[in-house]
Amino acid sequence: MLLSNDYREMLKYELESRAKKNKRFSLRAFSRLVKIDAARMSLVLSGKKELSVKSAATIAEHLGFSDDEKEYFCALVSLHKTKDKSSQKAIEKKIEVMFKLMDQNQNSVTEYKIIADTDYFTLIELLKMKSIRPSVASLAKKLSISEELTLKKISDLLKLGLIKKNTAGFYSPTTKHVSSADKTPSDAIKEAHENILTKAKKSVREQKIDERDLFANVISFRKSDLPKVQKEIRKFMSQLAVEYNNEESGEDVYCISTQVFNFTP
Repeated sequence: MLLSNDYREMLKYELESRAKKNKRFSLRAFSRLVKIDAARMSLVLSGKKELSVKSAATIAEHLGFSDDEKEYFCALVSLHKTKDKSSQKAIEKKIEVMFKLMDQNQNSVTEYKIIADTDYFTLIELLKMKSIRPSVASLAKKLSISEELTLKKISDLLKLGLIKKNTAGFYSPTTKHVSSADKTPSDAIKEAHENILTKAKKSVREQKIDERDLFANVISFRKSDLPKVQKEIRKFMSQLAVEYNNEESGEDVYCISTQVFNFTP
């Protein structure tokens, strides 16, 4: 869930997150998921119509929000619906308190998200490149996501000190790193691998052959040799990075990925 003080931003984030995983996932599909009429959802997202608190609760349940997330989401909706000044102040105070508590909780999972979502590492690599103007608009275009979602990812990276903002308003990486060490939750690493494979699959259909290279070799070897194979692959990958990684003249961000898995488990 995107932690925001605008419930519409939260809805847009949920929609975009799902659409990113499945390009066929539309506003209509999202509306079916949350049991809200598509025309009404369109008006809500565009700011032309408000949600009812009852509808907000239904949406939160279908999106899988936790009890606290649901309460926070409904409070945001209630704030927009309430006209009484004293009631508004009470709701605003509640939202402020909940935001602080939830923000602390989200900090503990931000590193998880950065490991799991390869867009974060792509964003850091883009910010290293001298040929890319590090504006939100240009970064969003490169990542093929909205400027709103790009800003959210930038906010996460700033929060962990992985990037910084200069006086001109542009972003650049720091020397801090996030590594997928043993302490990283295995689910985060699994999500990252699935994300990479999904993008590799997409490249087969959408990128020209001279823009990509997908190679596979099916061989048999002893299970006891697997650690040696893994070590050789890591050595090769490190050599490639040293030889070709070029922040000064880089033009695009590429993923060099290898997979070794049992074809006959």
